[in-house]
Amino acid sequence: MDSFSSFSQKFNPLAKKFAQSLEQGLGQAKQLAQEKFGNATDVTELPKEYVEMEKRVDAVRVSFNNLLKVARVYTTEGYDYPYHLQDSFADFTRSLAIGVKQVALVNAGDRAGLEEIEEPPKTLSHALSRASAQSAEIIGVGEPLGTALAKFATAHDQIGQARLDMDDDVYKKFIRPLEASLELNIQKAMKARRNVQSARLHLDACKTNLRNAKPEKEEAVRGIWLDSIF
Repeated sequence: MDSFSSFSQKFNPLAKKFAQSLEQGLGQAKQLAQEKFGNATDVTELPKEYVEMEKRVDAVRVSFNNLLKVARVYTTEGYDYPYHLQDSFADFTRSLAIGVKQVALVNAGDRAGLEEIEEPPKTLSHALSRASAQSAEIIGVGEPLGTALAKFATAHDQIGQARLDMDDDVYKKFIRPLEASLELNIQKAMKARRNVQSARLHLDACKTNLRNAKPEKEEAVRGIWLDSIF
């Protein structure tokens, strides 16, 4: 019996809190619906300073999203060479063979062999380097044109690697910081805004209930409002 009494004492406050939360949520939903349909009266105005702050947060959020929408192209290796998709499709059979060979090398523990068969970078400069190297091999490096193509291939391989290094810096020093700011600071601000909106709706719902309450029930309604706040 004592155990049941103890349980009841613990359960009753939880039940009361749940009922208050449910009632508050329904009141806010009703208030929001009335405002959307233009049936609400005496809607509490938020301070001008707060409204201006909301506008600044929105401006920062939109600006960051616009920049990220464009800047995320740097995370796609072949953004300057769209034909790499065609190259990849044409080399599908070769890729399957490479996959089989990779499995064999992994099982054998041959890391050097794995590095030799890694998929080539998909940048325009690397594509030019590969094409020039193949042409130099066909013509022969003993020929002046073959020698020039080999040098061209080496130069563009270095240019391609420099571009990959640049892309990595763009991600680490620009894209990721903007994403982190959106994920942390902006999301925190948006959550605070939702809390303010919820509190404002609750206040106006309570004001409406108090205004529509019969005189003999005003004190009871006022008590419910104060309980929900404190």
